[in-house]
Amino acid sequence: MADALYSNAGRLIGGNARAKRVAGTVASAIYAGDFVALVSSKASPISALGDAGTLAQNQEQAHDVFLGVALDAKLAGDTRDILIASAGECKYPCAALGSGSDIGAYVGPAGTGSGGLVGVADQIVAIVATPNLAFGRLSRAAVTGDTFLYFELAGNLTTTQAGPQAMA
Repeated sequence: MADALYSNAGRLIGGNARAKRVAGTVASAIYAGDFVALVSSKASPISALGDAGTLAQNQEQAHDVFLGVALDAKLAGDTRDILIASAGECKYPCAALGSGSDIGAYVGPAGTGSGGLVGVADQIVAIVATPNLAFGRLSRAAVTGDTFLYFELAGNLTTTQAGPQAMA
């Protein structure tokens, strides 16, 4: 029954999971499984980032301030630490796949809004073209029609071996 409740939610499923506590006031409500970013010096769901203009610009902005995946929930204004996973294997719903992708392909946040061009999603991922748009890499091959992607997470601000990094 529990799987049915969470079948459409993203989650950390294992691997070399590293949990970390991030101190500071939470700017917006964060739910378990949300991608968490540092926005105005506060832990926030990644969707709290302002629209940077294009999907790629939104993904790169998210990449630059990505902390990890929330392991617990917090209300806006909560001053207690939030527990996040900065590494590990994740399973998340994905944006429509136009074609399959091999293990190692870059994974980043999916866009939201009309045509995916406004902002980024808190719990939906997409295959991205370059490492500066990504916060992980596929850990299992994806085929056309998949509704979930499995990927190795790498928090860019919270690990010494940060996620995909090349800057354009």
